[in-house]
Amino acid sequence: MLTDPCDYPDCSAWALPVAGDCERCRKHLCTHHNLPPTHLCGEIGWTYEGQMSPLDQENARMQTSLNDLGIERSALELRPGHTLKPICLVVDSLPRGMFNIIVPIEFDDGVKWVARVRRKTFFQLPSRVVRMCTQGEIDTMKWLARVDAAPVPKIVSPLYTHGDTDFYFMEMITGTSFPDPLPTGDDRLSLIRTTIWDYAKISIRRSLHPLRLVGTLYHDPIADAFSVGPHLNFFIPNQAIPHFPGPWKTTAQKYAQRFDDILADIRAGTLYPDDREQAFLVHRWMKEVVVAYPPYQHEEDTFIVHEDSNAGMIMVDVEGKITGLIDWERASVGSKVEAFATPAAFEDRSLILTGSNDLSFAEVELVTAYTELGRPDLAECIVLGKPFQWLSMILGAEDWKLYKYLKALGVSLGLEMEDSMAGFLEVQKGKYEEELGFLGGQA
Repeated sequence: MLTDPCDYPDCSAWALPVAGDCERCRKHLCTHHNLPPTHLCGEIGWTYEGQMSPLDQENARMQTSLNDLGIERSALELRPGHTLKPICLVVDSLPRGMFNIIVPIEFDDGVKWVARVRRKTFFQLPSRVVRMCTQGEIDTMKWLARVDAAPVPKIVSPLYTHGDTDFYFMEMITGTSFPDPLPTGDDRLSLIRTTIWDYAKISIRRSLHPLRLVGTLYHDPIADAFSVGPHLNFFIPNQAIPHFPGPWKTTAQKYAQRFDDILADIRAGTLYPDDREQAFLVHRWMKEVVVAYPPYQHEEDTFIVHEDSNAGMIMVDVEGKITGLIDWERASVGSKVEAFATPAAFEDRSLILTGSNDLSFAEVELVTAYTELGRPDLAECIVLGKPFQWLSMILGAEDWKLYKYLKALGVSLGLEMEDSMAGFLEVQKGKYEEELGFLGGQA
C-alpha cells in the first residue's frame, strides 16, 4: 500500500512502502525516484566518509552475480537452435524494483523474455526464505495462467539458483504502467475508465476460480497439483523453521496470529522499544477489532489476492486496455473482501492521507462496472474491503502512530472512535491495564 507523497522535488507520485523509506536520507520516495540516478543518498545529503554507499555495495554484489549467473546460456538451452541479440548485463542500466532486477532478452525470431533476478537488498533473510517467496510467486502465476484467471506473464523456466541469487525467465508483457497518480484531465478520463472496466472484467474472471483456506498457493510438481499452504511474505517470516505462518481456515485466524506475533515482539522489547506501551495498546486494540470483523469470521471460498497492486503492476496499451498484471511476489490467498478490495492503483492519495473512507473517482467507477457487469457482490467488496486497505498501510510500518489512520480503520470496521490519540489511548489503557503489566518497567 502506498502511503506518503514522494519527497523528490515537484513529484506528486506515491512513495513506496518500506523500500521508499530511506534510512539514510530519511526521504520517502516513489518508484521512479527511489533508484539511481535520482536517489544515491550522497546526492541528497548523506555522506559515507569515503566509503562505498550501501547502494554501491549492492550494485557491486549484483554485478558480480549477473556476470556469473549464466543468463544467456540458460536462455539458449531453453530454446535450442535460436540465438540471442546482445544482452545488457550492466546493473546500473537495468530496470529494477523493490526486490528484483529485470534483464530484457530478445531472440533472433523476435520472441521477448525477461530474466527476473532477485536483488541483494536490505532484507537480510536466509536464502531459503527468499527462495520460498520466489517460488510462491512463480506458482501463483502458473495457476493464474492455467485457469485463465488473469493476464499474467507466462513462466518459461524453472527457478535457477546460483549461490544466494535466484532468477527465472518469463515472457515480456507489452505496454506501459498505469499512470500514478490518477490523471484528472478530461482527455485521459476515457482511458482510465477503459482500464477500470478491464480490471473489473479480469476480477470477475478471477472470482470464478475459488480456493479453500487462507495462505499462499503451492505447486506440487510431481502430482502437478496446486494447494494452499503457509503465507509466504517477505515482511512476516520467522527466524525459526517453519519460517511462515498458516494456512488458516479464516481471515480472522490469520490476523489473530499476525497480531499475536507483533505483540510478542513488543513484549520482548524487540519491536518498537521506544514506544512499547503505545505500540502495545494500539496493536492490542487492532487485534480485538479486526479479528471480530464479521466478513473475516467465516470459513468460505478464498481467492488470489494481488497484495502489491499499485499502478506499476498494471500494464496498459495506448487505449488504456490492460495487457497484463505483473509482480505477484506478495500474492496470497485470502477472503473475498480482501481479494476484491480496491487495488492501490485506484486509490485517491488526498483521501488516504486525510484518513478518509470516502470512495475515489476510480472506486466509484469500479463499483459501477461490477454492478453493470452483474456482480454487485464484488461491488460490495470495495466498501467491505476498506479495512484491508488500512491494515496494508499500518501493519509493519510506523503509520500506527498516526491517529487519523487508526481512526479510519475503526470507522471502516463500523466503530465509533475517539476524537484524539490521547482519548483513544486512555480508553485502551483502561481495557488492557492488566496486560500492560507484562511489559515490565520498560513500558
